Amino acid sequence: MPTREEIEAKVHEFNERAMNQHDMAYIEDALSDDAVELNPPPGFGNDKKAALQIFEMIFAATPDLKGEVLDVIISGNKAAIRGRYSGTDSGTGQMPGVAPTGKSYSIEGIDVVTIGEDGAVDRMVAGCRTGPRWARVTAVDVQQEAPAGEQGFAIAR
Repeated sequence: MPTREEIEAKVHEFNERAMNQHDMAYIEDALSDDAVELNPPPGFGNDKKAALQIFEMIFAATPDLKGEVLDVIISGNKAAIRGRYSGTDSGTGQMPGVAPTGKSYSIEGIDVVTIGEDGAVDRMVAGCRTGPRWARVTAVDVQQEAPAGEQGFAIAR
């Protein structure tokens, strides 16, 4: 069973190898075979193959893309990773068929990983899609991963 330190190390390793080095072989190995992309871009499926195609599209559109892990929060069977992604839209353009703008951008996002029986995961995802009444939720992406057996709560920076 991985420790909190091991989980945090894996988060930072994924950020470095995937988001900073654009290592597609690493990404393919890191994603589970039954990974599900809950909110794929238009024209993409929602399986592991589609997730890999989405990474390739993003890297082609932003060759200088860099990621930064801002926070890792673990609570019971849930982990949240807040990250910042920055680069220049100088490759193929962010949207297929749209010319690149040449402009720099920086965005922040949160990835949530939930471990548990299907019903618990489905309820958590449904809650994320609606959010609190004052929130505007624009996307929720879900990937299935093997349980880590972690308990308790920790904030790592």
